[in-house]
Amino acid sequence: MRQLKRLKQDPVAVFISRLEEAAPDLAQVAPSSADFSYLSAGQRAESLWATFQDIKGLLSGRKTKGEKLSEADWKSLEIRVAHLKALYGDEETRQEYLNAHQNSVSEVDGINGEYEKYQALKRQVSQAEATVDLSAKYIFSRRGMTDESDRLTYEIAERALEKDHKLLVQLTKNNPDLAALVQYETFISEAKELRQTGFDWSPSRRKLLKQIRDVLMSDTPIFLYGESGTGKSSLAEQAVMKLTGRPSIRTKGRNNRLDRMIAKEKIDAEGNFFQYIELGRAITGRLSTRDDEPVDEGSIVLEEEPNLKDADELKDQMAFIAALKANRPVTLPVTGETVTVMPQFGWIGTLNYARAKYVGKDLPAEVLRKGRPIDVPFIEQTEENPEIYETMLKSLIDENGRLRVHHALIAPAYRFKEEVKTIKQKDATGAEREVKATLQIRELDEDEVELGGVKKKKPKGGFLWRLSFALDQLNKSISGQDTVLASRGKEQQALRKLIVDIGKVRSWLIEYQTVHRTEDLERFIIEHIRDESINQESLPLEDRKLATDFFKYFDIDVSKEPPKVDKSAKPKAFKPLSALEMG
Repeated sequence: MRQLKRLKQDPVAVFISRLEEAAPDLAQVAPSSADFSYLSAGQRAESLWATFQDIKGLLSGRKTKGEKLSEADWKSLEIRVAHLKALYGDEETRQEYLNAHQNSVSEVDGINGEYEKYQALKRQVSQAEATVDLSAKYIFSRRGMTDESDRLTYEIAERALEKDHKLLVQLTKNNPDLAALVQYETFISEAKELRQTGFDWSPSRRKLLKQIRDVLMSDTPIFLYGESGTGKSSLAEQAVMKLTGRPSIRTKGRNNRLDRMIAKEKIDAEGNFFQYIELGRAITGRLSTRDDEPVDEGSIVLEEEPNLKDADELKDQMAFIAALKANRPVTLPVTGETVTVMPQFGWIGTLNYARAKYVGKDLPAEVLRKGRPIDVPFIEQTEENPEIYETMLKSLIDENGRLRVHHALIAPAYRFKEEVKTIKQKDATGAEREVKATLQIRELDEDEVELGGVKKKKPKGGFLWRLSFALDQLNKSISGQDTVLASRGKEQQALRKLIVDIGKVRSWLIEYQTVHRTEDLERFIIEHIRDESINQESLPLEDRKLATDFFKYFDIDVSKEPPKVDKSAKPKAFKPLSALEMG
């Protein structure tokens, strides 16, 4: 019992003690003499916790597999243990870590009963999600052969998932601390998936995933429409991975006739045969006509900009593709053979809207009738659904679930007001009764500005929060929507090219979190915006000036180089954030 209490109070101390008992050689490892003074006490505490997790991960992975450490891994372990001992041995660092850890433990203890309910419900949600995914994969691969039971299984699983999600929302609705902890854990899970796949399944993208999945399950081709930079191809690729577990077969529309997508004739010492190309490979699951058996269950073809083809060629192609039905026979052009369409065959085309700034044309009506158009807008950024902000935060979360950035740089600004509300409260007997209570209500804070004679609101807060709204305005501008600069006129507020997109910003944030986290985040991102966009002469000057004005509206100055930072100066104070604070 005493050991459990000590473990809860100071897990690092217990870990070091057990490590030295299990491996006497590690007891001889001296604390590192490395100079950590360039980090503040809070940053050192974060490094202490991260090193602790790194060592645990290295050892637990080997222990599970029953492997011994190689010489190189042992040396790496010794370096990590030396760092851990040095950081833990520093009084200021240790105290900072202990304070942060105890704060996190107290937060969870304070909501323990409700948290246990949440964990049980979360397990139900995970099981329901797995059932929906498996059911969708099964129906997709058995198109044309499914029965009523298959469809009922899928429908029941979807409704169970929707019901469990509503219960989760209800559970956290009247418990802000639990809601924050749930938000934190959700973020950690989604940040891990983002690191693994490079894709963020935000609410709007999950909604689109369901649309794509449902259409493909009905054996119908899909036309994904959107502006350049909305992530159409990435969304399609990730949807394919979710549905089949394998990547798509990708092809480009320009100058790519149907016969050139099926097969090409080859000659070798054994004679003539046909080698399958993109579409033929996806339909048959075979590499050539010499294969007696398929090597896989077929694939989904992802074709970029099919609208660049000749209209008549595109009509012929889509008439052929629309007629293909999984698990049904088809006679292939070029080879002339009759084959069975493989169970995982499908087709998705990605297209930009037909506008003056794009090369593509509108699809003919007879082509559109052969498939299902789905619009892919930019991810949202509103106070109710700040998807741009959230995906940037996820990019900054490290592999240990820590957000190692100064709070003031990333958090929105809030204002508080008091309201008298009727709430339910338990009395001494445990019975519930309604009482009047004065509650502090937190709201997002805003500034009011006048532009072109029109009063507008703009968000207040840290750099990352303001940046998310600036990026949203760039997206609106390229999409032809009204922006905060609408008073200039329709043409004067419209970008011709997307100067900065969220994919690019996300890559900068990952780079920052990986190798530049001790630098100032605002300066780091502004330098990248300037170097890769604002100062790029390959981009239209008018667009660069307009983008600069959008950033300026949100108090982000990209017109000049940020002031130099004195790296010899004492590091800024840094407070490790608890799970609730991050949530």
